[in-house]
Amino acid sequence: MPVPNNQDRLRRVIVLFVADMHAGNKLGLMNPDVILFQQDDYGELVEWRPPLGALQSRLWPWFEEDVQAVADLANGDEIIYIHQGDVVQGSKHHVHQVGNREANQLLIAISNQAPILSLPNVKQARFIAGTAAHDGIGASKVVEVVHVLRQQYQAVNFRALYHGVLDIDGCRIDYAHHGPGAGSRTWLTGNTLLWYLRDLVLKEWTARSRPHARVTTRAHVHTYRHVIHCTSLEGVEHQFDAFLLPSWCGMQDFARKVTRSEPMQTFGMLAIEIVGGKLMNVHPMIHELDLRMEESL
Repeated sequence: MPVPNNQDRLRRVIVLFVADMHAGNKLGLMNPDVILFQQDDYGELVEWRPPLGALQSRLWPWFEEDVQAVADLANGDEIIYIHQGDVVQGSKHHVHQVGNREANQLLIAISNQAPILSLPNVKQARFIAGTAAHDGIGASKVVEVVHVLRQQYQAVNFRALYHGVLDIDGCRIDYAHHGPGAGSRTWLTGNTLLWYLRDLVLKEWTARSRPHARVTTRAHVHTYRHVIHCTSLEGVEHQFDAFLLPSWCGMQDFARKVTRSEPMQTFGMLAIEIVGGKLMNVHPMIHELDLRMEESL
């Protein structure tokens, strides 16, 4: 059989989802190469390379490992990058901040993007505005980060937004920061996300007489979940996948309260593979930590 030429090959796209880096948090992702500034004993500004904390020293190698896995998966094909909110820590919860300068957070956030945006096959990047306490009122911090990244990576098309829908050759992806919880009991894992997805499907069909997006992604709860909803709409079978994205930030006081002292935390990212407008494969890259302190007395 003849070997098909490149024109006959179906378009293959890798969509990479990353969320909740919380740059500027001592428990958040931080590129060890970032250079910040601080005042010395004479009041002069000097360059400062902050040391990584114990958790950050684990997060960054995981992050680089995952980015390399995505590069290998893409194998030169197009990568669309979506950062899904809370790119910086913000000033509201300031106990764990790296330094006392707000500019530090922006510098760390920009530096954190380097491994992904340096990949030559990343041509599109979308940055979602997350919680205002982190990303600023009116998404001000996201806008600032994107503005600088545009200057550094001019071959990449950037956009900052709150809630987006991508159409990749007919495969629609609905993405935003806020969504449902992760589930309050192990035996209910994914139920909240599943009901959320079913509601979106019903709303879309009722309002517009069309199927909801094939893929739905949300972040904010720092936990990975994946659910599938299959249903028949006017006699046609449809499948919908929804995901909650893991984070790149450890557990601090507020998060412990919200998660009711959840003992385990997941970190990582998600890549999905779209070929010819069809969702072909899902590739979660997950790392898990036990947050409890164990003692033998």
